[in-house]
Amino acid sequence: MPRINKSYLIAGAIALAAAAWVASGVLGPGDGGLRGKTVFAPIAQGADGAGEDAGAAVAVRARVLRAQDRVSDVIVRGRTEALRRVDLKAEIEGRVIGLPKEKGVKVATGDVVCRLALDDLPARRAEARALVRQHRLEYKAAKALSSKGYRAETQLAAAAARLDGSKAALALINLQIAHTSIKAPFDGVLDTRPAEIGDYLQKADVCGTVVDQDPFLVVGHVSEQDVGLIALDTLGTAKLITGRTVFGQVRFISGTADPRTRTFRLELGVANPGHELRDGVTAEIRLPVKRILAHRLSPALLTLDDAGQVGVR
Repeated sequence: MPRINKSYLIAGAIALAAAAWVASGVLGPGDGGLRGKTVFAPIAQGADGAGEDAGAAVAVRARVLRAQDRVSDVIVRGRTEALRRVDLKAEIEGRVIGLPKEKGVKVATGDVVCRLALDDLPARRAEARALVRQHRLEYKAAKALSSKGYRAETQLAAAAARLDGSKAALALINLQIAHTSIKAPFDGVLDTRPAEIGDYLQKADVCGTVVDQDPFLVVGHVSEQDVGLIALDTLGTAKLITGRTVFGQVRFISGTADPRTRTFRLELGVANPGHELRDGVTAEIRLPVKRILAHRLSPALLTLDDAGQVGVR
């Protein structure tokens, strides 16, 4: 009796097992979750009603699916942005003599960021105060003489004008002295500070930049089709490119579209008590807008016909 090769026996056993599995009609985990009853259905006939297998029945597996209530989201691409960002500019000319705050530190409202030299301002203020005292005395004397008929009304008016002019000059000098201290307008972080000791700042030169970091914004642009679905105070989430997800509320929707992109600016306000968020980080905003009925299907069950229409296997 000839000897049978062992490899032939193993191959034959595998073939028999595969045939038995196919014949059993039992699908494994790869059935896309559609376990159900086995039914028989005729094969669809061709357009001419003829065909070699026309009318033949084949076994298929079917399952009853019911629609479920789901929330439809509007997805907007955007980025993080500070709520307020202000450049602190010099309002008078002067030399920088003090920088009490280093860049990157927290500042409170009224904190001095840059201090300019006073130069001759104190002397000019003393002169202006002396003129105010002189003109006040002159006005009192003119008023007393005018009440007795020894001074014309025009002379009294001239004395009053000189007094008011000296007071205005003193107020202007006091304002210039106040402007030598460039202060933070709100609580925040000193993000940049280009000025250095010894720099001479002209009017409108930047001393530093203060950024308000709490709350923070996630800004995106909504399409024309979706802007009508979103309302103010809608709760939403933003997933940052860093992997972090933050929660917030819609605080602003632009009423005018960008003429170039035909999109509308949207701002999602999020809390940032730890000042961990940074300006300019890419984010994906998700806003729930409505509830719909939908069927849950595995993507493996979807297919396209010859016309490009999506269908289910």
